[in-house]
Amino acid sequence: MTKTSALLTTTALDVTIGQQPICHALELEIKAGERWAMLGRNGVGKSTLLHTLAGLRPALSGEIALQGEPLKQLKPQQIAQRLGLLFQQQDDSFPSSVMETTLIGRHPYLKPWQWESKIDQEKALAALQQLQLEPLAERITTTLSGGERQRLAIATLLTQEPALMLLDEPTNHLDIHHQIAVLNQLQQWSHQGERALLMTLHDINLALRYCDHAMLLFGEGEVVAGKSEEVLTRANLERLYLHPLFSISGEWGQAYLPR
Repeated sequence: MTKTSALLTTTALDVTIGQQPICHALELEIKAGERWAMLGRNGVGKSTLLHTLAGLRPALSGEIALQGEPLKQLKPQQIAQRLGLLFQQQDDSFPSSVMETTLIGRHPYLKPWQWESKIDQEKALAALQQLQLEPLAERITTTLSGGERQRLAIATLLTQEPALMLLDEPTNHLDIHHQIAVLNQLQQWSHQGERALLMTLHDINLALRYCDHAMLLFGEGEVVAGKSEEVLTRANLERLYLHPLFSISGEWGQAYLPR
């Protein structure tokens, strides 16, 4: 696979919630090295589209391919080795330690009844270190704050080592320091090998700072996608959010604030 190879592609993809269209005839190509932001108003279907791209719900029509292979023809384990999904909310159904939860990221690579190896444990520990969670490795997950639990979910994805990450609001529950720290880690991760990510965000300026491509969901099936400098314009963003904006220039380039 070359540096320009597509990790995920959609062809004539139609996704709906009931009778509400989310995207119509979507043609999307996410290549290695790219970082995509998905933006839109509340309830427009960002999470639903993300879950559809991950294979968790069927599309109305069209095709999704992972690394050139039709998603519907891949087994769940094959998908999990190539694609990692961060849910908007984290659910701890069973009590487990932070380390045990992080090691779940290695399960797509294990055979039935196989235990995690020393290498798996080293990968999990490295991910916890990157997210500043190593001191909490023995803590039970139900004792964590919302921000700590969010960082643990991202550490689990790093341990999984997929080629493509789909992240539903990765900055959820995080303070400013940890928002930047997590997005810096994800940016660094995307530069290593044949990797890419797509994340839903509510912060326009974080999308501008960290993503080189963007997808805007306007509702009624209309989607605008492309390079960030072409898509994240004031005109597009004002129409997207139905609110006037003004722009300022700073160290990281242009930023938008509500009027």
